[in-house]
Amino acid sequence: MPHRVRYAAGACVLAGLLVASPGLAAEFVSATDAKPLDMRPYWSIDLPLSAGQRVDRLVTVDDNLYVITADNRVLAVHIGTGVLRWMADLARPDQRVLGPTHGGAYAYFTSQAGVSVFHRQTGRPGNDPRSVRGFVIEVVGESTSVNVGSVHGLSRGDVLDVVRPLEARGERGEKIGELKLAVVEDRQARGILSNYSPVRKPQSGDWVRADVTLPLSLVGLPFAPSSAAISDNEALYYGGSNGRFYKLAILNGLRMWQFTTSGVVSATPRLHKGNLIIADQDGVVRAVGATDKSERWRFNTEGAVFADPWVDDSGVYVASTDRSLYALTPDGRQRWRRQFQVAELGSPVVAGGTLFIKIEGDGLYALDVKTGEQKWRMAGDASFVGLEGDRAWVVSTPPWVDRKRTARDVYMCDANSGKLLATSQARNVSLTAGQSGPLTLILADRGGRVQCLRSLKYPHITPDQLAAVLASDAEARAGAPRSAAAEAGPARPGAKETKLPDPFRSTSTAKPVGGHGLVGTEGAKPPAGEGKGDEEAEEEAAEEDEDAADEDEADESEDEDTADEDTADEDSGDDEGDDESGDDEPDEDEEGDEEP
Repeated sequence: MPHRVRYAAGACVLAGLLVASPGLAAEFVSATDAKPLDMRPYWSIDLPLSAGQRVDRLVTVDDNLYVITADNRVLAVHIGTGVLRWMADLARPDQRVLGPTHGGAYAYFTSQAGVSVFHRQTGRPGNDPRSVRGFVIEVVGESTSVNVGSVHGLSRGDVLDVVRPLEARGERGEKIGELKLAVVEDRQARGILSNYSPVRKPQSGDWVRADVTLPLSLVGLPFAPSSAAISDNEALYYGGSNGRFYKLAILNGLRMWQFTTSGVVSATPRLHKGNLIIADQDGVVRAVGATDKSERWRFNTEGAVFADPWVDDSGVYVASTDRSLYALTPDGRQRWRRQFQVAELGSPVVAGGTLFIKIEGDGLYALDVKTGEQKWRMAGDASFVGLEGDRAWVVSTPPWVDRKRTARDVYMCDANSGKLLATSQARNVSLTAGQSGPLTLILADRGGRVQCLRSLKYPHITPDQLAAVLASDAEARAGAPRSAAAEAGPARPGAKETKLPDPFRSTSTAKPVGGHGLVGTEGAKPPAGEGKGDEEAEEEAAEEDEDAADEDEADESEDEDTADEDTADEDSGDDEGDDESGDDEPDEDEEGDEEP
């Protein structure tokens, strides 16, 4: 469906192409009204929603704005240009979707069905290049089975290198042949050998290896999620509604570790410098090692934790239902505690030495991040947008707003004192989101009209900027390498190696008394079928399978005939027995023996 993006310079994107047009997209705040706020309209877009679709929430993560509808459809917009990057369905309309979160080049959305993985530029299922290594289990003729399969990223038709180890316990090896896979199961595969020397035929214990790309569209979860999942590109971390916390291998969903938490984890966990910060509904905040789940420290609040914690180099900031906001040092010691009048505390945000926290029914508080002392407070339904220098931007819902009338007041104020510097109003706005660095304010209505305002410090979007983003996204779709200048997000994760335990490797350090090639092969004839091409070998293997199937059918037929004869004999015997035992009248001898 075509969509329009309008820019202040008068250019727009129509169905992904640059055209000259004044545009008809949303404008909730004009350039005149935005100027007192030291902001300007940057872009606006009419999103291509289906009939009846309504926008439910906005989420900004890194360079993407995620517009999520009530029926769980997501539209990803590039914040810097307003380019609609991709659209996708996340889950059934009746399911709850948590997130998104980012891990490298991927976006993760968590639902009851699992964790959906999308490339944040293209929306395509994530793919992860890696090196797969396994071992030869058995060689029969040229048919060879190995201990790796589909869960390791392999598929029918893949060609594996067969490697002969050069050292008893070393990691080096020499390629001695190739294996083309014909049958791929979950954890095993079978194929046909080729390109090997008859005197060095692959055998049990040899290595196999290949570079593969495993598509990631949905990672299944062992239990229904209670928190959004986060990722470090190798594993997923999430809290389950059964009171356990899980680490799953992102490539195949295998459980790497788990532990039981004090309460259900509904707050999004945080990953910082190799440690997971986890807060649960029993009020326990803990740091565990992402690698081995070892507990680094633990802190107890006096109420449940539902809001997402904030974690940075200065420490951990947690809002609890005991009406308190806690500031913890990086090693888990309490630095300060700030108490409020109500228990419904939002998620804290730290920017420029100030901590901002929204408290339902009590307003927006700005606290000194070092001491917890209050700097200022704005009453009403106010939310923090962003910070630039010593100024803060806030949006608030006017008291007269109802179902028929929607608007947001936008304020610019001094970040240290809260003094009001400028104000403006955005009409017909139902949803907002914001970012610092660069200062960005997103305004939207339920029908999919979105406008972006940015600081006057940032010039209008240029055609070169648009071209760079469009080219970068196009290269990402094509899988081509991207230049550093056009890179809109972090590079995709590098190749990882999947190594499986070697069932044939000895743990002895004694010098071996034998090895490969001890039996002389000079003048020996290769077994039938060796050294032939792939197609010929596959045809022979297919003929052998057909012959084996015919023999099995013949054996089954003989077995059935034998079984029928046995059954007939048994039936005959049963009939005779029935005749003997079925005579209800007693024998004469029996009658004579009876006493009157």
